[in-house]
Amino acid sequence: MSVEIRSVQDLVRIIREHPEWRRELLVALLGDEFLQIPERLAHVEEVLARLVESHERLAGSHERLRESHERLAESHARLTERVDRLAESHERLRESHERLAESHEKLIEEVRELRAIVEQLVFRMARAESDIGHLRGELLEIRYQQRAPALFGYYVRRPRVLNVGHFLDDVREQGHEFTHDEWLQLGAIDLLLSARHPQTREPLYLVVEVSRMIYPDDVQRAIERAEMLRQRGLNTYPAVAGEGIEPEAREMAERSRIFVLLNGVAIANGIRL
Repeated sequence: MSVEIRSVQDLVRIIREHPEWRRELLVALLGDEFLQIPERLAHVEEVLARLVESHERLAGSHERLRESHERLAESHARLTERVDRLAESHERLRESHERLAESHEKLIEEVRELRAIVEQLVFRMARAESDIGHLRGELLEIRYQQRAPALFGYYVRRPRVLNVGHFLDDVREQGHEFTHDEWLQLGAIDLLLSARHPQTREPLYLVVEVSRMIYPDDVQRAIERAEMLRQRGLNTYPAVAGEGIEPEAREMAERSRIFVLLNGVAIANGIRL
């Protein structure tokens, strides 16, 4: 069949009348690649759809990331705030520790000063107690010296207080010598009495150790000093006098038959025995 085409309108009319010629005409005009355009467009649409979906997912992820970043920023801000508060608290704690350390050092120094004061007070109190004890002992000796005739008069006859120095000098004049140590020992006698025996009326001497509390050493001194005078031919008896006596000293006095006078009362009378 012969078709005459004289104008574009004739071509359009013929294509409309013969639609099966369109594909060949398009291939002739545009080439084979034109026929792949729909397929490629479909592929492009599919890719675009996947790209849009991926973009949406990416947008969602980005939004979540942005929200996460905001939460992280908020957390970071809170953490920074906490760190700042912690740093501030640490600084206050450090300053408090420094003040406490200074206060501790001052307290230690004050305790040292207080300890030194207490040690001085203890030393002074001990010295005062020692002085008071020594003073009370001396007052007790004075009391016995002043009241010896009354305190001892019930147990011996006509007791009389002797001057120890004069007495030793008289004994030495009688031909009895003393070593230096014996002279010192006898010169330290607290109270020396001359008297007469309550039964025989014979002359005797009492070597008396005076102490508020009588200890074994007091008893031993009285025995030794009386024995020194006995060695010179003098009828001498040891005695102790005071306000109290230790059990060991009392046992020693009773065993040695020593005259013991407590507060004016004889609890052991070696003279009568």
